[in-house]
Amino acid sequence: MTAPGFQPAEEHLPEPPAILHDVALVPLPDTSLRVTVVTPSGEALPNAVVEVAPGSPLVTPQLTVTDAKGVGTFFDIPAGTLRVTRPPFAWRTSDRLREGWQW
Repeated sequence: MTAPGFQPAEEHLPEPPAILHDVALVPLPDTSLRVTVVTPSGEALPNAVVEVAPGSPLVTPQLTVTDAKGVGTFFDIPAGTLRVTRPPFAWRTSDRLREGWQW
């Protein structure tokens, strides 16, 4: 038996149960990653494009854009080493970035 967000469960029954049968599914661990982008002075940087790339070249990097508080969230991140960067094309993400803010 499978359900989104839960580990698959399997139970071998010799025959269909005569009464209702409860199955407890175990939730999958959280695989999201939250990042906060700030300027050197500590201000939140909204609308910044951020990339997370797993250590494996076989997994496609993911992009997100930060919200008004400078927070961006990535979902379904594989386990292992990650690299969080500003992608090369995002150098003009905001006025503050153009004014000299660097990663």
